Amino acid sequence: MDSPGVRRVDLAREGAIEVVVDHLRTGGLLAYPTETLYGLGCLLQDEALARLARFKGRELHKPFLLLVGDRMSLRGLRWTDSARALADAFWPGPLTLVLQDEVGAYPRQVRGPGSGVAVRVSPRRELTQLFSRLDEPLTSTSANRAGEQACARSEEVAALLEQDPEGLDGWLLVEGAGFVPGPPSTIVDCTGELPAVIRSGAIPPSILSTVVSDTDDRTESRNER
Repeated sequence: MDSPGVRRVDLAREGAIEVVVDHLRTGGLLAYPTETLYGLGCLLQDEALARLARFKGRELHKPFLLLVGDRMSLRGLRWTDSARALADAFWPGPLTLVLQDEVGAYPRQVRGPGSGVAVRVSPRRELTQLFSRLDEPLTSTSANRAGEQACARSEEVAALLEQDPEGLDGWLLVEGAGFVPGPPSTIVDCTGELPAVIRSGAIPPSILSTVVSDTDDRTESRNER
């Protein structure tokens, strides 16, 4: 049963993608399934980013990562040879790459230390459909409040959204047909001379090493994206 007030959308229905795209482009927030867990996101708009950060209770130094339809959507980021090799091998998939924003093309809410921007291409069907109409990045952070357990089911996400003190106006929940939660994405920082694994996740370092032999291990123990 739907939770009262939570607007749900099934992208398999005619016209649903247009509804979601319009919602995002007018500053709306979105809850949606990924290949790992349910995520929360918005477009790179100041007001939407600020509201998402308030809802998460996110520390200011913690940037949001970005999901894109393909690497051609990533403008203004520096691609190293290692980053290209990893993207070729593991995208779409649960590998997040941190690329340097050399010219300040992205807002501070998605830039980490050294102006790194974390990006991923998801194989999830709903996101593939969405990005076919949305030629810009979508922020992604796990569906939870900071420090709490991430949501793995749409019912949990709906209950989470109902806790927003700013109300449900502005939220959409994309239904995930056959959604099965998975481990968090592996994060590799490609801003330096050597790629550095900063979070071990769905793709273990031993598999990464078959593509990029020299890596720096700076693995952090964390579950939140």
